[in-house]
Amino acid sequence: MVPGLGLPVKVTRELAGLADEYLRRVVTPLSKIAPDMTPRELRDGDRIATAPLAENSDELVRIAASSRSIESRAVALPSVWVGAVDRGRKDFVDALRKASLRLDGLAVAAQLLPSMIGSKSARFYFVGVQTPSESRATGGLLGGYSVVKASDGELRMVSQGENADFISPGRPQVDLGPEFNRLYEWTHPYTDNRNSNISPDFRDAARIWLANWQAQHGQKLDGAVALDPIALQYVMEVTGPVRMRNGRVVTAKQVAPLLLSQVYIDFRRDNDARKDFLQDFMSDAVSSMLSFKGDTGKLLEALGRGVAENRIMLYSAHPEEQTVIEETKLGHHIPGRPMPYMNVTVGNVAGNKIDYYLKRDISYHSGSCSRSVRRSTASIRLRNEVPDKNLPPYVVGSLGAPRAGILNRANAASVQFVLTQGATVQRVRVGNDDVPYFGGQLSGHPVTGTQVIVPANEERTVTVDFDEPTSAKGEALVPIQPLVDDPMVTVSVPACGK
Repeated sequence: MVPGLGLPVKVTRELAGLADEYLRRVVTPLSKIAPDMTPRELRDGDRIATAPLAENSDELVRIAASSRSIESRAVALPSVWVGAVDRGRKDFVDALRKASLRLDGLAVAAQLLPSMIGSKSARFYFVGVQTPSESRATGGLLGGYSVVKASDGELRMVSQGENADFISPGRPQVDLGPEFNRLYEWTHPYTDNRNSNISPDFRDAARIWLANWQAQHGQKLDGAVALDPIALQYVMEVTGPVRMRNGRVVTAKQVAPLLLSQVYIDFRRDNDARKDFLQDFMSDAVSSMLSFKGDTGKLLEALGRGVAENRIMLYSAHPEEQTVIEETKLGHHIPGRPMPYMNVTVGNVAGNKIDYYLKRDISYHSGSCSRSVRRSTASIRLRNEVPDKNLPPYVVGSLGAPRAGILNRANAASVQFVLTQGATVQRVRVGNDDVPYFGGQLSGHPVTGTQVIVPANEERTVTVDFDEPTSAKGEALVPIQPLVDDPMVTVSVPACGK
């Protein structure tokens, strides 16, 4: 109760109480099951040992929930003027966040892995490799693919192909609903695999892939996975270089530049040879990844980094598993609940690979919570840093959509914003100029955007001004489209209520 001194004492007491509670509710029960959950115990040669995860699943879920609960109460503690106390509070919160992330990951793995990797019956998954040098809403153009069989913890690739082998059906094999159709039907996403992931919600792409695979091969798959060469690089840093059948050795450091840029230059005059090379490399790389070579703990960290950057996405055709996935970043879906939300994505409309040289800055700003509606802005600055060197037309030309105004080495992009539920778009600008824009809905969220051309070594900023309801509670969620660059992201959105 002492003015000035009382608050630091109160915060110190609260921190001590939370630390004691964490010991009782998290550390102690975790220590009892820890011997079964070490990376060594979770691995049996080139198999994942599912029994320890299945046996401890319920306990891990409880432990992870306790960690999150204690973390949220620690975050709510106010800052204080006593430096030692405030530093202790911040350090404690940071430690709890890191621990909660790992515990959440372990709990999700325990709920999903045993069934998804075939502990009861064999599973089959479509694994699509996205190419972010030609952007699409979930990352990049669908390039190569594999079908992976999971049986009793063992993963094996059973077929493989390039996107041209994944034949698009003559008519839609699935219907994703009127919202999706009104927005994207003109791009033929159901029947043209190049646009199958034009929606930023990975569930949409996965359902199209699975339906089209079944139409082509008569096989009903259990789910879909998407990853990109940068995620593959993270894994190869643990599993080691890929030794191709032709004798070439590709290191982790080389893989992303090779697959996303250099291969188009090396095979500029022989597209078939380029595709053959990519097929050979992906076959060897995926087989190496599925063998779980290297340190298990570091491999899990590499996979976790890919998930955290939205470079690894997962969909299960089994509803009970998909429900769990959608509570994690693995789902990469648009949430069906109100919260401050902004998801801006870029889609290449020229059919080239120029997005390897694209740089982005993303921002989301909102007003206060004092009224029922607040004015907000979302923007993306696009910088086309394509070099002056002689690049082939396949990289910098206008191949997929030749049109007036798209010059050689210009980046032609369809910029798409998904906003807070209940938001109303007021205007869309490129620079200071108002421009025509499209509109629609996905999962109850308004969608808007426009097309923009960014000449070589220039930049353009696309901005949306919109009104959003302050009844959308909590912290802002801003997913980042996984392209080649690491964008600067600025979010200044006051949280309204809880």
